[in-house]
Amino acid sequence: MQEASSRIALFNEQGTVIGDKPRADIDKRTDILGGIYVLLLNGANHVYLTQQRDSLWAGKWGVSCGGLLRVGEKPAEAAHRTAIRELGSDPFIFSGQNVGYHSFDGVRRYVHAFCGAPILPITPAEDVLEGRWFLLDELRDLAAQDALMPTTRVVLGAFKFI
Repeated sequence: MQEASSRIALFNEQGTVIGDKPRADIDKRTDILGGIYVLLLNGANHVYLTQQRDSLWAGKWGVSCGGLLRVGEKPAEAAHRTAIRELGSDPFIFSGQNVGYHSFDGVRRYVHAFCGAPILPITPAEDVLEGRWFLLDELRDLAAQDALMPTTRVVLGAFKFI
């Protein structure tokens, strides 16, 4: 469960933190938020993607888990917190990068992307409608079919999966 009182960092397009707001007061469309996006990979070259119950892009596949950067939190710390909350697993993070500013149909994010391997079995949170492992070739098919959330497309592209 997300805490309405937690303070969320606000960014400018260059990636500088310029302020913060309580989670309950953020405007998910106009505020530039630090988006934390985690892809889980297994030893068989599969990537775990999810579909969220409540999403601007319902029916499209998203990253393994995603969240917002809180005040005083480092992106990697947020990646671990988000994975534990959404997947019940604290992954071994082996790669991370600041992808930069993106606007997704008016939703503005400064994107921080991570790849990791699950250490424990995945137990999706209630807000995950479906989660599934995809082969790397299947990711390209999903992209061609426009079946990926725009955020997921950017993160998969940053790691050269599509």
